[in-house]
Amino acid sequence: MAPADGLGSTAPGPLRVAVVDDDPSFLRSLTRSLARDGILVHGFDDGPALLAYLAEQDPEAAHFDAILVDLNLPSMRGDEVIAALGARGIPVVAATISAWVDGDGEARSRQAGALHVVGKTQAQMLIDTARVTAAVTRERRAAAQRRTRHARARVSLTEVRDFAASEAERERIVWALAQCWGSVNDAARMLSHDRSNLYRRMSRLGLRAAAFARPGRDSDEPAH
Repeated sequence: MAPADGLGSTAPGPLRVAVVDDDPSFLRSLTRSLARDGILVHGFDDGPALLAYLAEQDPEAAHFDAILVDLNLPSMRGDEVIAALGARGIPVVAATISAWVDGDGEARSRQAGALHVVGKTQAQMLIDTARVTAAVTRERRAAAQRRTRHARARVSLTEVRDFAASEAERERIVWALAQCWGSVNDAARMLSHDRSNLYRRMSRLGLRAAAFARPGRDSDEPAH
């Protein structure tokens, strides 16, 4: 199943997730569920199809923010697909999906480079893992670009330390907002901040809760 044209664009837009699974009904179901969350999803029925697509693209472009790979795939095992993705240096956080998550399968997947191992029967956890992983990956790419610009500037050691601390704080807040669908109240509780303190930090870092809100719904971010 080939992705639509333009997926490789690095311009801001919806989060982009690839799903590799040989079960057509599961692939359709997961695609619909992720799409309802505002995520652009593209499916592949096996690992070689995904790898062949990526091999034809600009290696510098960020094609996907997260990739979900089933462990039990034909022709090429899921952990082999994950390892191949890592070998290509693709900046993707891989979440492995499988109907059975046994100790051996999880160990192989994590050894290959998967950050998360979630069973197919845990549908909502799987969807949330993909969404949050994609949001954090998108933020890390943006952070890498900011670090490059910062490195080109002449700054003091104190400014370097302040910048690193600010980037670490930014990623924590992005993770919490993604987990909480842009709810400042819930993210503040998760981070052990009070709401007004978190909002001030978000304003200083240029973060908007609305960017993480469920499609069609407003966040509880204060109006400007």
